[in-house]
Parts: sequence; C-alpha cells; structure tokens
Amino acid sequence: MRLRTGFALIALVALFMAAWASEAVADTYSDGARAYMAKHYERALRQWHPLALTGHAKAQYNLGVLYDKGQGVPRDQAQAVIWYQRAARQGHVSAQYNLGLRYYQGQGVLRDYTKALKWFHASAQQGYSGAQYNLGIMYSEGQGAAQDYATAMTWYRKAAKQRYAPAAYNLARLYQDLPGIGHDNRLAVHWYRRAAVQGHVLAQYNMALAYYEGNGVGQDYAEALHLYRKSAAQGYAKAQNNLAVMFHQGQGVAQDNVTAYMWFHIAAAHGEPDAGTRRDHLAKVMTLDQVAKAQNRAKTWLFKHPPKKALGRKAAPRNPAPKNPAPPFQLL
Repeated sequence: MRLRTGFALIALVALFMAAWASEAVADTYSDGARAYMAKHYERALRQWHPLALTGHAKAQYNLGVLYDKGQGVPRDQAQAVIWYQRAARQGHVSAQYNLGLRYYQGQGVLRDYTKALKWFHASAQQGYSGAQYNLGIMYSEGQGAAQDYATAMTWYRKAAKQRYAPAAYNLARLYQDLPGIGHDNRLAVHWYRRAAVQGHVLAQYNMALAYYEGNGVGQDYAEALHLYRKSAAQGYAKAQNNLAVMFHQGQGVAQDNVTAYMWFHIAAAHGEPDAGTRRDHLAKVMTLDQVAKAQNRAKTWLFKHPPKKALGRKAAPRNPAPKNPAPPFQLL
C-alpha cells in the first residue's frame, strides 16, 4: 500500500508540475501579447523568443510577424520566413498562409509557385478564406499547377461562402466569362450580388450593368441607378459615367442635365475616357446658370472625395494577384 501511495503521490506531483509549466508558458505568451498591443515590440520579442525556441507555434508565428514588419528588430524577410516555416510545419494556419505569400512574391525566398501553392493549400484546408481565394487565382492563372478553372471556381466558392467579397466577385466573373458549360449569367449575378452587398465596388458596377441590360436578371433601371450610385460613391469612374448617362437620358430617374453634367465632370476627373467630351457636349444645351451649378456641385463632391488611384478603365477585371496583407497578429 505504501508503494502504491508513493506512485500516486509522484503522479500527482508530476501532474501539478506539468500544469504549472503550462500556466507559466501561457503567462509568458500573454505578457508578450500585452507588450505587443502596447507597441513595446522589443519586450514582446524577449517574451516570445524563448518560447519559440521550445517549439511554441504561436510564438514562432509572432516572431515571423515581428521580422516581417520590422517591429522590435530590423526588418528581415529571410528571418520572417524561417519562423513562419517552423510554425507552418506545426499546422499554424496564418503561418502557412504567410509562408505561401512569401513564396508567391519571392520575399525572403526565391519565388516558387509550387511551394506557394502547397502552403496555400495547407492553410485553405483549415478554412482560411484568404488562402482559398489565392488558390482560386493560382489555378485560374495556371501558377504552380496547370490552369484549371473548375478547381479555381471551387476555391473561390469556398472563400465566397465565408463572405470574402473578392472571391465572390472573381467567381462571378468566371461564370460570366467562361464559354460553354462554365457560362451562366444567372449564377454570375448571384455572386455579384453577394459581393456587392459587402461593398465590393466592381461587383456593384457589374451588378448595375446586369440590371441595366437585363442580363441574367430582369431589366430594372431603378436598381441599376441605385447600384451605380454606390459604385460611383467609391470612386469608380465607369460607374460615375454610366450614372451621368442615366440622368441625361432619364432612365430610372427624372431627366436632369445638371446632375448628369456633375457626374460626367467627376468621371472625367477620375480619368474616364470621353466623359469630358460628353460633359462639354451636354453643356451646349444647358444655360450658363445650370453649368455653374453643376460645376459647383462637382467641385464640392470632389473636395469631399478626392480622386484616388484609378480602379481601372476596363469593365471590372479579375484581380491579378493574391491579396498582400499578412493575417493580423494573433492573441490566442
């Protein structure tokens, strides 16, 4: 009986020591997290580095972030990759994503689409929407694997179902653009709508165009006008131009040359071809007071919404490359 009691006591002590050690690790990690949130990056590094050396995946990932961003240490992409690799091999989903991105971009390592695809796959299979989206792009473009639109659509759909608007938009474009069995205007509209309600400016434009033309949905000028307004408000020049056309022609709204002139002027300021010419032609049938009023309204709008980098002059092109931002720092 004494022997058994001794074994039980040893087991209890071992269990207590393991729990204490686990709690100490958690406290050290949390101390690093608090330091990071307070922007005391060097202190965060001192807390996390010993943990990372023992194989703590979250600490390894966070060291990767510190080196990636140059926080508390000189920025060093090669060191970031080393720590991302260690965490990624333990299944850390954000480390897998960031490692895939480094290989895709050739930052800290030689560009390698095959390895990028591998790590995006690992992250995507754990449900990370950014990785799923990036796989959609890579299969769509034939990067790291043979071009495969069906597989691209599968990954876009997974990300889109997680409310990742760029994936829903790209999926819609494939349904709209692919010939044969992939072409389906109704499904294109479905996914444009999913992206548009999340504020995706190009999806709003394409959804408006679908309503304007009655393509994949019933023609509805009022709804087209509503969606052009949303896209135009975000600075998309083609939407601004089309909005001007609708006001000029009285489609879905009362005919209004002053508002039409205003939007032509704004579209021209955003670089839309021919918008300035259309504005000037319209001015010929307007009074001087109307032109002055339209110019003042356009000037006021542009002051509040200064032109940003052009979104592109073609009708809503697919995004050409994966999203760049690293996943957010993780406290958990």
